[in-house]
Amino acid sequence: MWNESFFGAPQLKRDPLDGGIATFGLMETLFGFVAGSVVTWLVTWFYYKRAGDELRTESSRLRHLNTLILRAMEERGLAKLARDSAGEITGLRFELKAESGVYAISGADADLAVKRRDPAV
Repeated sequence: MWNESFFGAPQLKRDPLDGGIATFGLMETLFGFVAGSVVTWLVTWFYYKRAGDELRTESSRLRHLNTLILRAMEERGLAKLARDSAGEITGLRFELKAESGVYAISGADADLAVKRRDPAV
């Protein structure tokens, strides 16, 4: 046990054939890092793709339901829809009328416009 330095811990002696002590070299460490990174990226991409597909499906369903509700409101005379040349709904106009007793009739109008984001942005 006389082989330790002044500041270091005692060194363990090994047998001459390096009896089964496993050491990793630079190549094994680098391979492990790259393999772990690839596996992590693949798992992340899988969940990202699945979440995006679910979001697109839900968005499509909600858009369809909103269109049905707006068309029903228009058929009942509760709202007037503004459409573009392709027939897509671009705006909404509510007409509210209220009567209070025999003496006064009042009304209000509200316009809502749909602004579509440019997909290139």
